[in-house]
Amino acid sequence: MVFSCSSENQYRFIYFNHMNLAQKTSVHSKKPPHVTISPDLMRVLSDINADFQRSQEDGETVIKTMTDCWVVGRRSDQREFFVVLNQKNANLIEISEEVKRLSATHFNNIFFLD
Repeated sequence: MVFSCSSENQYRFIYFNHMNLAQKTSVHSKKPPHVTISPDLMRVLSDINADFQRSQEDGETVIKTMTDCWVVGRRSDQREFFVVLNQKNANLIEISEEVKRLSATHFNNIFFLD
């Protein structure tokens, strides 16, 4: 199944810390549901990462794709966190709250700037 934002309440994330090379991801998870990110969404993630590399500043990028996926990239203190969410009818505030919740759930001991 390709993650094209057709299934409700699903997300995938990628975390990378440039300081100690720590990484965590749910993109290649073997746990059900078996969902992969489409090549188009991977390209969006790659573009956000390239923007972060060029600017070298902390910040956040939020994109809603034509397939109604939300893609969020955050960079804070050489840490990068990318999330692909399937919340078709959500608004920007709801997406921001969901990303905060995911950060707290999976990275409660890691400091991210808000």
